[in-house]
Amino acid sequence: MKDKFENILLGLLWLLVATLGTTFWFNTKFGFDIFSGTHWKYLATHQATHQNINAAFYPSMVLAVFITLFVLYLLIRPRFRKIKLPVVHKSENSEPTKPVYTPESVALPEPKSALDIVSAPQPDTTPAPQPAPFNMTRPPRLAINPMASYGPAPQTPISQPTPTVAQPVLQPSPAPVAQPAQTNLPAENPDLIKIFTDMGYEIKKSPRIGGTQFQLLAIGQNEVLWLGGVGISTMEMNRAAEQMANLFLDTLDGIEIDIRTFTVYAPDTGAPTNPNVLTFDSFSALREYVSEHPNPPLADTDAENFAAYSEYISTVIEYLGKM
Repeated sequence: MKDKFENILLGLLWLLVATLGTTFWFNTKFGFDIFSGTHWKYLATHQATHQNINAAFYPSMVLAVFITLFVLYLLIRPRFRKIKLPVVHKSENSEPTKPVYTPESVALPEPKSALDIVSAPQPDTTPAPQPAPFNMTRPPRLAINPMASYGPAPQTPISQPTPTVAQPVLQPSPAPVAQPAQTNLPAENPDLIKIFTDMGYEIKKSPRIGGTQFQLLAIGQNEVLWLGGVGISTMEMNRAAEQMANLFLDTLDGIEIDIRTFTVYAPDTGAPTNPNVLTFDSFSALREYVSEHPNPPLADTDAENFAAYSEYISTVIEYLGKM
């Protein structure tokens, strides 16, 4: 509405300038006053009696009218916004590429003792035929007497102790982190839809942004957009609002959309993580707040602009669903 009012004032200003310029030209060039009825009667008499009239009079009149109307059209002509959104091609049968492992990267040597490592031959990395098997004598196991430092040990044979396998120490597993419950929330909430429908807002398809399903997206006049949900934290709401604001900034030129976010029954209602998000502890509190900020009635002159705005928001929602 503001743009149309400015166009009307600009058109009136141009008509005034064009009229003054035309009057100055005809008075200077032909001595003809376009606001004088006597001069027009004199011109009609000359035309009826076939008297000579300056040859530049009629082209000047046609040119003045053409310039006035053409510039007026340029000033008040409708300007259509061309919105370009990046196109994401997502194949239905696309699968993540699985890494291919070679046998060298998969086969791991089994752990061996220190003596086995000393006695075992080093593997040959170059491909070659396998040599014929041969017998290899294992070196004797070392027997170390722990009492040797305190004097001669008795000559009695020492039985080899049976090696014991150390039991692994079980570490306490960390407590599982509670995941937010909004991933299983429905895409629409009838209570939210009724509240905003009663207040004159237009309901759009509820979007999924960043893996979070929201329950309401409503638009109103003056580029107002409401984004809300049930049981969603203020941090998630603010993150989604920032993502939408960045998309609007990339695809719109000179138009600012007023994004208003709210959440009902948020986990952090007592201490909101982000104070920019409105929090409500009940649907009645939300209805009371929205009733104080209803959508103004749509004027006939704004119907075309609002239809373009609604179509743009639908395109944005479809794009966000493919991200």
